[in-house]
Amino acid sequence: MSEILRQIHLRTEGPAYQSVITNATGQELRADEPSALGGEDAGFLPFELLSAALASCTAATLMMFARRHGWELAEVVMDVRYVRTGEREGNAHHGRDLMARDIVLKGNISDEEMERLTAVAKRCPVAKVLEGASIEIFDQVRLEQA
Repeated sequence: MSEILRQIHLRTEGPAYQSVITNATGQELRADEPSALGGEDAGFLPFELLSAALASCTAATLMMFARRHGWELAEVVMDVRYVRTGEREGNAHHGRDLMARDIVLKGNISDEEMERLTAVAKRCPVAKVLEGASIEIFDQVRLEQA
């Protein structure tokens, strides 16, 4: 049996491409297209939202794992880059895209804990879904003391 994990509601707003996205608890965010594509740069771009989903899921997964093991992980800071690769024919895209995560772990983390957390980052639920799609996810993880 299938399970709905989360559901959002979207409504367009204004004459261009702006959208208001609402979750089940009523929180809202705005999405738009860049001005180069006729948008107004008034919200997150769709690929920024995809990158944000990966980043927030990764950070939460790392923090949960560290806390469950009693490790001193104080903060996760991350940059995510989405890179279109492969060949394009008109609007069609053929190839495997790349999402590169630059993950900084802040805290008192041992080398062994760092190694485990690096592996855990690849197992966050959003990363697993994206890896099953035609998107490759590349990680660079480094430690900064808190």
